[in-house]
Amino acid sequence: MRSKLTPAFTVGKLKGMFSIINNIGLEMNQYIRKNLGQQEFKEICAKFSTDVIAKCAFGINSHCFEYEDANFREVGRSIFDFSWRNGIVHSSYFFMHGLAKLLRLNFFEKRAVTYLSDAFCNLFYMSSSFHNKMIVCYFLFLEGEKVVAQAIQFFAAGFETTSTTIAFTLYELCVQPQLQDKLRCEIINNIKENNGITYEALQNMKILEMCIMETLRKYPAVPFLDRRCNEDYKIDGTDIVIEKGMSVFIPTLALHYDPQYFPEPDKYKPERFSDKNNYNVDGLYYLPFGEGPRICIGERFGMLVTKLGLVHILSEFEVERIPDTPVPMEFEPKSLLLQSKVGLPMRVKEYQPISE
Repeated sequence: MRSKLTPAFTVGKLKGMFSIINNIGLEMNQYIRKNLGQQEFKEICAKFSTDVIAKCAFGINSHCFEYEDANFREVGRSIFDFSWRNGIVHSSYFFMHGLAKLLRLNFFEKRAVTYLSDAFCNLFYMSSSFHNKMIVCYFLFLEGEKVVAQAIQFFAAGFETTSTTIAFTLYELCVQPQLQDKLRCEIINNIKENNGITYEALQNMKILEMCIMETLRKYPAVPFLDRRCNEDYKIDGTDIVIEKGMSVFIPTLALHYDPQYFPEPDKYKPERFSDKNNYNVDGLYYLPFGEGPRICIGERFGMLVTKLGLVHILSEFEVERIPDTPVPMEFEPKSLLLQSKVGLPMRVKEYQPISE
């Protein structure tokens, strides 16, 4: 299945999605301009990433910036917002899989799966010509569940992780206004030099990339990786054997805060990544997207969406710390993904360039 999906994330495909994501960025800025002042930025970023995934994966305008109760946004909340149902089911899937299988627990709520399945199947059917409808229906009959499952996985894995990365980056920039000004200067100069935001120019924003990489270090959206051992493996220098079929959990958050690899780990220092080749040279300890043959298939897509979201916001607005902004950060202990315990409230105002 991975080999079939990989072509969907080539550079050519990403360039084809660029204008779609860029237009949604423009809609986001219109929304922010109408709602200046104190805002919960995690929610704004979630609206943006949900609109992007809905359009790119399902071909649907989810209208998250138009309607507070947009269906796709409600589905997203039901998947990752904490509830006792989600807490019990998600814990069972990761740590008591036999129980989850025995009780036939659905990882996502049934209404969310039904909505996303219907949306994807309707897209599949409506996008086909009359002569191809029977072929599409036959295809869905043969591999329908697998195809729909990948679309749902793309939605679930993409919108929350991306929105979290954008929001945490803005949080750190509101705490460090000088760094925010430095990054904004790079963004605005890049836009002027290229007469707009372009795919190629986006790759040349070094400060932007360094900030995102540091955000992914300090706030990895998924604080642990889970894998299953394919064959018995004896750890070198020990008598410990990881048996075939055993689940292995890798503590990404702990690795990213290890002072041996990241001095002063509690500090947000994008300059750590001025040279990306300095990391993972003597082992694997920086793992925001995983690593190896199971590395996140949507890494480049996620980076593209994150960069575009930040470029749109920071080119036109400033984010400021307010009394409700959580400093220091406290994580929500009941959440599957890394989230702030009290959200990410900040003040946003229009950027006013200093006249020369």
